[in-house]
Amino acid sequence: MSNTPDPAVLAGFWDFAPDALLAVDTDGRIVYANARASEMFGYAPGTLQGLPLDALIPERLREGHVHMHAMFMHSGSTREMGAGGALLALRRDGSEFPVEISLSRCHSGGEVVALAAIRNVTVRAQHEQQLSQARDAALVAGAAKTQFLATMSHEIRTPLNSVVGLVHLMQGTRLDPRQADFLGKIDKSARSLLAIINDILDFSKIEAGGLTVEETELDLEQVLETVA
Repeated sequence: MSNTPDPAVLAGFWDFAPDALLAVDTDGRIVYANARASEMFGYAPGTLQGLPLDALIPERLREGHVHMHAMFMHSGSTREMGAGGALLALRRDGSEFPVEISLSRCHSGGEVVALAAIRNVTVRAQHEQQLSQARDAALVAGAAKTQFLATMSHEIRTPLNSVVGLVHLMQGTRLDPRQADFLGKIDKSARSLLAIINDILDFSKIEAGGLTVEETELDLEQVLETVA
């Protein structure tokens, strides 16, 4: 058993606690509640004492709570409840709200009681929900951006391929040196733009998890000439 001080001794201090504090006997009845507990659950000061703890639990969850309470009173180990997923508590007006509960056990007047520190986590749960919604919206926006880039890249690449093909055909005709130089530069510029568009498509594939790596020969002299 825990060496936690008797709640009757601590009664004068409990009302200064930031959390709702309850002492519950082995029959599941509240033997002490601080002012914060009365405020949190919507009861007048002093009216929680003597009530069954089930009055603070949604009806659909009470059956499971009876078993859990009995197991805790038998084991007596300190427990944290609701940290992995908030529990639900019930106000006097019938409204529900999420809570986290810390449990311990002590002696009071020769009897064993459970001490519960209860924290309202409504604000935190709302923030977590907002963060989850923002994350989902960001994922949707990211998917839309990826689809847009992929679509636009394909649409731009089609006419560029036509430009490259027409330049190639024109280079097979009779041209003076100046015209040939101009066409050569048009061809290089178009191919450079195609390479940029292909890179954009690669980024889209990376985000979609579908990138494939290819091996190809590199003409370093040609790359340096293009850069120059």
